[in-house]
Amino acid sequence: MSSSRRLALLIDAENMNASCVDDLMKAVHSKGVSLIRRAYGHAERTRDWTSIPGLRFVHVNSAKNAADMALCIDALDLFYRDLADEFVVVSSDSDFMHLAHYLREHGAPVYGFGGANTKAETRAAYSEFTELGTEAAPTLRKNSIEAELEKMVRENGGQLKLAKINELMRRARPDFKISGHPKTKTWRSFVSAHPTVFRLVGTGAETLVKKA
Repeated sequence: MSSSRRLALLIDAENMNASCVDDLMKAVHSKGVSLIRRAYGHAERTRDWTSIPGLRFVHVNSAKNAADMALCIDALDLFYRDLADEFVVVSSDSDFMHLAHYLREHGAPVYGFGGANTKAETRAAYSEFTELGTEAAPTLRKNSIEAELEKMVRENGGQLKLAKINELMRRARPDFKISGHPKTKTWRSFVSAHPTVFRLVGTGAETLVKKA
């Protein structure tokens, strides 16, 4: 492909593992010249992406889908200011399907890159899709959610209503859903699975989580 085409490389850092960056850059180079290279995410959750040479890291707040919205806004801004001819969106997430369709309908090719877990309908939304493999998906540290919950309990005076955890965790870790946990599908079962760290006190809506 011609190297004269201007590519905008836009990475959903909260959805991809930085270990895929070398393979990604090689594949993107074959598409054209990527003068705009940006990764979007909350710096504390995506530290591996913050110091990659030649890549501008765009820090977003901890609100749900903040990285997705920032990426979409930038993509449309670059398109309408005629700063990019083609787009590369790096994410396994289906949230960018509408963006890809919109840009393609307006004449801009959109190349998708994602992990092996990317759904078929998401792959089909792009002009081309390149799979980066299973290692491209982000990996949560085993105790990261446990540590986050422990911090919340500590910051709330040593106790926290069980019913409040979902709301607080959604703000702190929008990339995590307890229903998607491989072993514990509810916060009650998650807390119960860590008896050396937490204990449940009370019943019903007034149940409290305290330090063990």
